[in-house]
Amino acid sequence: MSTVYQFDFAVSYAGPDQEFVEQVVAAMKARSLRVFYAPDAQADIVGRNLIDYLTEVYLSKARYCLVFVSEHYKNRKWTDRVERPAAQARALEQSSRYIIPVRLDNAKIPGMLDTVAEIRHATPKRIADLAVAILLRDESPTVVSPDADNRDRWVVRVLSLTELDTELLRQTFTAFEGWSAAKLYQIPIELRLPKFVTETLNWYERIVKSKKFQTVDHETQSQFRQFVRLMRKDFLGELLSAPKAILSPSQPLRCASLTLTNDAIELLRRYTLAKVAAAARCLVTWQLQGFPTLNWAPQFADCEPIYLPRLMGGLPWLCRAEGSEEFLWLDADIRVRGIRTNPDRIRIWLPSTMAVRRRREIASAANVLRFVAPQLLEIALTLGKPNLLHEALYYPEQFEILYRDENAIECRHLCEGGVQGYTSQEVISAIEAIRDDILREGQRDRGNVARALDLLFAASHVFRDHHRTFVPAIQMLLAEQDKYDSEGSQSARSP
Repeated sequence: MSTVYQFDFAVSYAGPDQEFVEQVVAAMKARSLRVFYAPDAQADIVGRNLIDYLTEVYLSKARYCLVFVSEHYKNRKWTDRVERPAAQARALEQSSRYIIPVRLDNAKIPGMLDTVAEIRHATPKRIADLAVAILLRDESPTVVSPDADNRDRWVVRVLSLTELDTELLRQTFTAFEGWSAAKLYQIPIELRLPKFVTETLNWYERIVKSKKFQTVDHETQSQFRQFVRLMRKDFLGELLSAPKAILSPSQPLRCASLTLTNDAIELLRRYTLAKVAAAARCLVTWQLQGFPTLNWAPQFADCEPIYLPRLMGGLPWLCRAEGSEEFLWLDADIRVRGIRTNPDRIRIWLPSTMAVRRRREIASAANVLRFVAPQLLEIALTLGKPNLLHEALYYPEQFEILYRDENAIECRHLCEGGVQGYTSQEVISAIEAIRDDILREGQRDRGNVARALDLLFAASHVFRDHHRTFVPAIQMLLAEQDKYDSEGSQSARSP
C-alpha cells in the first residue's frame, strides 16, 4: 500500500537563498505541486516546538525533499542541525531516492556525496519542470508493445518525462550487436511507458465504450474517438518505429554489422521523451466535461493546450527541463529540406510555424542533434520520405539553419505556436501588439517597422482567404514606412 504524503516536496534552504527559493516555490505551485515552504506554514508553526515540527516534516510528511545546497546552507543551525539530519535519516530508511540536491554553489555538505545526481545552474521554471518529472517518475512502466514475449528484444524504457533508461537500452541491444543491416527490421522492440500515460489512455478508451459517452454531442464524440485512435495507432506506432529508423542512418561508414552509437542513443532519448511529453499535454487537453479529471493534469497548468502528439509539442518542454532551451520551437516541422546550394553545406529552412528566440547562422553539432535531427526523424516516420538523419548525425557542421524572419512571430505574443496554429484575428492581434511595442518602447526606426510589415505580409500569405482582414494593419505600417521615407528625403535636402 502506497504512503499518502501531506506534501509532494519539502524545501530545505538557508535564509540568504530565500529570494531564489521563493521563485522556485512559486513555479512549483503554478504546477499544482504541494510544497512545504516554511514562510507559508507560519500559522501552523506558531506555538509549536519548532525542532519537533520541522523534524516531522522532513522525516515523514513529504514524498521528496529539495535541498538547496550552498555555503549559507551548511553554516546555518536550523539547516545543519535539524532539517538536513532529518532528511538524511529518511533517505537512509528507504531504498528509493528522497533528497534531491539543487546546487547553488560548490559547497560541500556532510553526508551528500558528489556522486549523487543533482540539479545545477537551473532556473526556477526548470527546477519546477524537473519536480514534475520526478513526481511522475515510474520505476515499473507499463509494456505497450507486442514483442514483450520475445526472449531477446530491444527495450525502450521511459521512466519519466526527462529520463529514458539508456543503460537498459544498451544492454538489451547487445543481443543484436553484429547483425547485418539487412536484418535490421527483424529486431523486436519492447516499449515501456509510465503508467500515468498508459492508464490515462486506457481510461479514455473505456470512456468511448461507456453509456455516458453517448450523451455527449456527436461532434465531440467523433473528435474524441479519432484522438483515442490516433494515440493508440500513430503515437505508439511512431515510438515503436523510431529505434529502427534511427539505427540505420546512424551506422558508421563502412560498418559491416549493426552497432549502437552514442548519438543514436541521444537522438532516440530526445525523440521519445519529447513525444511522451507531447502525449501528456494532449491527454490533458482532451479531458471531457462531466467526466472525472486527471489527478496529474494540474501539473501541466502552465502549458498551452495542444491537440496532436507531435514532436514540437514536447521538445521545448524537454529542452526547458534539461536547460538546453536556446530556441522556442513549437508546432513546427521542416517542410523544405536538403536544399544543396553548394556541395559543402546542407540548408534547413525553418518554416513559418517557427518562433525563434535566439538566432545563429551556423548550427553547432549539439544543436543539430537537439533540435534538427528529432524533427527529421518525425518527418521520416510520419511522411515516409527520405531524410537527412545520416548527415545530421555524422556531418552536423554541414548544416546551415536559416531563420525566415519574415515568417516568425515573436513568442511573447503568440506564446506557444506560430502563424499556422492561430486564426487570422489572433495573428492580427499579435502583430498589432508587436507594432505597439515598437511605438511604445521608443524603437521606432525604419528597420523595425519594415520587420513588422514583413510579418504581416507573411501572415496574410498564410491566410489568403482572409486577406481583407489584414488590410488596416498593413495600411498603418505602410503609412509609417512612407513617413520614414519622407523624413529621410527631407534630411537629405537639409543643409
